[in-house]
Amino acid sequence: MKFLYRFLLALFFLVWVGGMYLVFTTTQDINRAAKMTVWLAQYVANPYFIVLFVGGLAAILVIFWLPIWLKAYRQKQLHKRLKKEGVWASVPIIHIVDTRLTVNKNPRIAISVRILNILATFELTVSRVQIPRVGDLIDIFYDPKDPTRVVPAEY
Repeated sequence: MKFLYRFLLALFFLVWVGGMYLVFTTTQDINRAAKMTVWLAQYVANPYFIVLFVGGLAAILVIFWLPIWLKAYRQKQLHKRLKKEGVWASVPIIHIVDTRLTVNKNPRIAISVRILNILATFELTVSRVQIPRVGDLIDIFYDPKDPTRVVPAEY
């Protein structure tokens, strides 16, 4: 899936660079600018152009924005559900991994904890001045039916 996103991003970038090249080269040559204007007018006059243009914008929105939004929405729903129905626990941190993401210059880390002898991992954005360490206690909510579903108590 990451390959698809990277491929589409590279394709979008190449189309943008091509468009910028056409814009800058046509402004220097008047004959070429006239030809480009005629060529573009033919495509814009086509009734399917608006549908394809808006469809392309919608595809870009769906491809790049929707997966990020869905992940955040699901995480928020899981947090709400586990806060109501889950079990609270204060457990030691077993392992910490940097995800190489930052939110407002604060690192996002993956924290692993052991609950009922089952290893569970969740991501959390922490302050740069108070990064948790292995062995520190952290408050969590977990699903008693599936202890691998864990969210931090303070979200």
